[in-house]
Amino acid sequence: MIAKRWKGAQQYFPTKIAVGESPSGAPASNFKKQDVTRLLADELLLSILTQVSDAPSLAVAAQVCRRWNRVLDDEQVWRELCTYRSFAPLIRREATQNSFFLVSFEDLLVPRVPRLTVVCRHWKRVYRDNHITNVNWKKGLCRVRTVRDVDGGEGDLPMQFDDSWVVSVAMGEAGKVWDMETGKCRLRLSGHDGTISAVKFDRKWVVTGGIDATLKIWDAATGTCVRTLVGHLGEIVAVQHSNETIVSGSEDTSIRIWEMETGECQQILEGHSGAVCSLHFDDEVVISGSADSYIKIWTRTRGHPTSTQPQVPQEHLPPPRTLAGHTGPVFCLQVSSEYICSGSEDAKIKLWSRGTGDCVRTLEGHTAAVICLQFDDVKVVSGGSDRFIKVWDLSTGHCLYSLMQHTATVWNLKFSTTRLTTSSFDRSLLVWDFAARDEETVPGNGNGDSDVELED
Repeated sequence: MIAKRWKGAQQYFPTKIAVGESPSGAPASNFKKQDVTRLLADELLLSILTQVSDAPSLAVAAQVCRRWNRVLDDEQVWRELCTYRSFAPLIRREATQNSFFLVSFEDLLVPRVPRLTVVCRHWKRVYRDNHITNVNWKKGLCRVRTVRDVDGGEGDLPMQFDDSWVVSVAMGEAGKVWDMETGKCRLRLSGHDGTISAVKFDRKWVVTGGIDATLKIWDAATGTCVRTLVGHLGEIVAVQHSNETIVSGSEDTSIRIWEMETGECQQILEGHSGAVCSLHFDDEVVISGSADSYIKIWTRTRGHPTSTQPQVPQEHLPPPRTLAGHTGPVFCLQVSSEYICSGSEDAKIKLWSRGTGDCVRTLEGHTAAVICLQFDDVKVVSGGSDRFIKVWDLSTGHCLYSLMQHTATVWNLKFSTTRLTTSSFDRSLLVWDFAARDEETVPGNGNGDSDVELED
């Protein structure tokens, strides 16, 4: 790697020295070997070395000589390398009953966060910590702990969560929003006629759907129900929302798009022949996965809040694009600018080109339905009815390892740079910390209570 970089530096040398010759043409035995880089200013050598982006090559380069070691200790090198690799400083939360691990800045994009102490003050350390985290993700090296609701919610299912809050539900009871750090209840969501069956929240609104076929909008600060949305004819199975819009999918096979501020239905999408189990939307499209095994991509047409006819007539909409390939209900999907990733009851994960609609890769390894998943540029993490959490290499489709701690279906998961949070029908909420130092981690769990199965 380093040798290749030197080819670009040859322009800085006035002449080439042949092997076995001195600069004057005398035999090599007549002169002392010289480090050609001594002719370069530190700034130029630094510029060359910053072109090396992989940690092993940098480690070798730092051992070449004292000067290279000194130059490679420069903060500018490591800052540029961190920028190139999109590495950000990691933050350590102060230890509490439910929180003790490193998190990244992306985990902190919420108004309320606990007190923070900066751990990574130097860019070399930033690079090291991020590199260790990436290695831990690839090898399944982590510590796992259980986050508990201290208000007697052991029988509740943690349905939805982010870095700080958890929404849990129990059959026939009110929903509850509680703090992941302290375990204490923040809000109670009482008003549905029956159990909450779907939820999505941010720091402003909590949106819930129930088996009573209604949706409710709750003020996240007070827990007050500010609006009830009526229109579906069956249980709400999936819900997503933004600041302006709510999108819901139901057992009645339809998708409804609602205006957050007024609660009016702007658009009804009909075309699935089974319950709508999973949803994604943006300004352009709505993407849905259904119990009919199909994924549909719908063109989104905004309704007009002041119109006397809130929904756009179905006949005026272009037909949805249909992605066919699964042989069972599509329980989960996630979307990026390039791909749609879906998981199904057929135990398969499929990666689709968002542009062409072609299936570009199928991931096989689960032995039962895939219930939840998330992916980024390098990996897919999935959870299934087989109780396993699997981590996959996105580029190859190879399963790197399986995490085994839950004793029932894995219901939901969410990962960030440094950690993975999972919930299950065993009523547990687990946090897997991949940012622990390498000497503190073991496969699956630092306490030896869980297991990790490495794939061949």
